[in-house]
Order: sequence, then structure tokens, then C-alpha cells
Amino acid sequence: MTKYSTSAMAIALVVLLMLSGCGKPLAEPNPTDGKTEGKTQGAAAQTIPIDAYYGDDQGTKLVQKQVNISPAKDSDRYLAALNTLKKSPDPQLVALCAGFTFRSATLQGNVLTVDLSISDEGRWGSAGEQLTLQAIKQTLFQFKEVGSIELLQDGKPATSLMGHLTVPHPIVR
Repeated sequence: MTKYSTSAMAIALVVLLMLSGCGKPLAEPNPTDGKTEGKTQGAAAQTIPIDAYYGDDQGTKLVQKQVNISPAKDSDRYLAALNTLKKSPDPQLVALCAGFTFRSATLQGNVLTVDLSISDEGRWGSAGEQLTLQAIKQTLFQFKEVGSIELLQDGKPATSLMGHLTVPHPIVR
């Protein structure tokens, strides 16, 4: 009886080992970092640390925070960077672009054209508008290839984001 028990256990072990290899195939390792977790088939997204800017709790100055973006492709990093401004990583800071929808951010030459919309909840007074414009500029100008920014609001050149300040065309570094 022990001879049959040992044989049955050996066969069961062999079957288990064979079945364990029949599941989902392992991800191919990335030769640059040796990690496989977080990768999906066909995705080339990588995490990039950037500086993003938020208002302090008094609404008087900008506060720089390092955040990570994971754009699907290199050209999406500007839009990903802008979208970090919509939600603060810290409850003590104000997301100055919370009411914004960033429709596109396209680099042509060294000019980055950003098309955005602003909801009523995203509008500030003149001091808030100034901080918001500074947050957008500082977040985008950290990319060395961006020499100037052309802001469009709902597809048209933005004369002012919220009606208090004149937006230059283009905004230069």
C-alpha cells in the first residue's frame, strides 16, 4: 500500500508541475530594468518623475511637488503632465486646474499648443488666475524641447483664461 501511495503522490506531483506551466505566459523581462510587473502586452508606458505646481492653502504662492506620469507614448507626456495639475497629491495644496479639461497638447517644432476648456468651478479671481497660468508654464517649461506655449480655449486663441489677465501669444520661456 505504501508503494502505491508513493507512486500516486509522485504522479500527482508531476501532473501539478505540468499544470502550473499551463497558465498565463510569463511577461518578457525588459532588458533595461529587469522588471516585469506592471507591463501589459503591447504597452510601452514608462513612469517619468516631473515637477508639478499647486497653490498653497492660502492661495498666495505656488508649491512644487514631484509626481509621476506614465504616458502611453512619448508625445502624450505633455498632456499627462497637465493632467497632474487637476488633482493635488497633498490635501494641504490646491489643484489650480481642477475645473480644467485638457483636450490636447501638441508639440510642433518647439511650440507646444495646448487646447483646454474651463468649467465654472475652475475659475478663480485674478490672483488665482495668475497662479494657474504660472503653474501651467512652470510644469510645461521643464521639458527642454518646449520653447513656447500657445494656449487655446475651446479651440480658439485664449485672450484670458478667466477674464482677469491677458494671455500672451505665444507664452515664451
